Amino acid sequence: MISKKKTEFIGPDYKGCTSEDYSITNRIFIRAYKYDKTKSVEYQVYIQDAYFGNWRYYDKAYNSDGIKMDFLSIYKEVKTCTSGQCALEEHVALNVTPKYLLAHQNTGIQVKISGINGWKVCSLPENYLKAFLSVVK
Repeated sequence: MISKKKTEFIGPDYKGCTSEDYSITNRIFIRAYKYDKTKSVEYQVYIQDAYFGNWRYYDKAYNSDGIKMDFLSIYKEVKTCTSGQCALEEHVALNVTPKYLLAHQNTGIQVKISGINGWKVCSLPENYLKAFLSVVK
């Protein structure tokens, strides 16, 4: 069996998300996996959203140009419940190409994730993208 050794890069959390209602916490960051043998790199925009109310069931994402993005639902959890109201948490990842990140390193990126019960708009500024891309080569 051939081992797929890889190096993982994780950018710092950024509080760049807004939604139609109150979220408890949210974060967005970029992560990348560089495979040792091929030197290829895979990038993801990772979003974590914790909120009260009904599950949003995030299942799609669009970039600022209205183009549908490659979406992955990573994790869902009930954090706590009190007085009949629960704090819920969803994690999603959007696969992005190096070309996409390079094209937006001077403007930043903005994405909208949505599901049947809500949506969230998240962004990362240009200086975040430039710094991350300068480390992952």
